[in-house]
Amino acid sequence: LNGGIINLPAIFIVVLLSLLLIRGTQESASMNNFLVVLKVLVVIIFIVIGWHFIDPANYIPYIPENTGVKGQFGWSGIAAGAGTVFFAFIGFDAVSTAAQEAKNPQKGMPIGILGSLVVCTILYILFGHVLTGVVNYTEFKTAGKEASVAYAIQTYMKGYEWLGTSVTVAILAGFSSVILVMLMGQSRIFFT
Repeated sequence: LNGGIINLPAIFIVVLLSLLLIRGTQESASMNNFLVVLKVLVVIIFIVIGWHFIDPANYIPYIPENTGVKGQFGWSGIAAGAGTVFFAFIGFDAVSTAAQEAKNPQKGMPIGILGSLVVCTILYILFGHVLTGVVNYTEFKTAGKEASVAYAIQTYMKGYEWLGTSVTVAILAGFSSVILVMLMGQSRIFFT
């Protein structure tokens, strides 16, 4: 609702996840594991199914010519996109605030943080490759940035409309997982 004073769904999810964190680290870790497996599974399913719908013509040219405006395609567009994608990696360090719960933090924390960065980078690249192979990049301007995956599935992946709903569920799971980890890390920061 536009013009509201309070975002009640946001308050509800923060309170709900805070109550989960109050129950204990084991319960919140189990919930986070479930959410992460759910969203990674949906991403992998999209990559595998979408791979069959790739049109090689969508990759020509692989790096579109710059329009003359800085940040619009070309190498400056790649740099601008990399700057935006950088923010997708914020939060991986929040795991380090839970080092006191780890059995062997000196070994486990670097492996966990760097391993998750490598896996996520590979999944981001494959997801982007499949998405731009299924739909030409020029169509995303008209489809809307938020609906790009759903647009690709509904328009070009006939018979797999259920995957669009699954992607929406995975996005909500991803948001919930990020909120959960950030709330957990923030409580440790406040305590310190």
